[in-house]
Amino acid sequence: MIVKNKSKRCVRVSKVVLKPGSNLLNKEQVSDFNKSIDFVEDLIENGVLEVPELTKAEPSKPAPEKKAEETEEEDGDITSVADMNAKDAIALVEDTVDKSDLELYLEQETGRDEPRVTVVRAIEKQVNVIEEAQGGEGDQGDEDDGAEDEE
Repeated sequence: MIVKNKSKRCVRVSKVVLKPGSNLLNKEQVSDFNKSIDFVEDLIENGVLEVPELTKAEPSKPAPEKKAEETEEEDGDITSVADMNAKDAIALVEDTVDKSDLELYLEQETGRDEPRVTVVRAIEKQVNVIEEAQGGEGDQGDEDDGAEDEE
């Protein structure tokens, strides 16, 4: 299940902490999330959370027997980037700002029988954007220190 936190802060729903941007919940998190459905509905009504409707990946890409088992267990909920079609997976990646989540998505995607190059590239690109943003903040401070030394 994917839940988009539209606020600038983390939101806690039961035991689940939703970071700003898109969050991909595993089965246990979905269960915890659904325990507070009244609270969730209020957050959705107030525009804090969004639960986008996404489609599954084509059955020909991953192993068909594995997909059938997963679908029965999860009742159609998406809990992995590998479960999504490429377009939706890339949209999720582009809306994710947590590097550890992106690393998990990369692991899920490369675990497929046939990893999708477009999804892997999107994940790598988003990781680079995050690293540059984190590195850019530190570089500015170093430049300021150097300017003070010259004066």
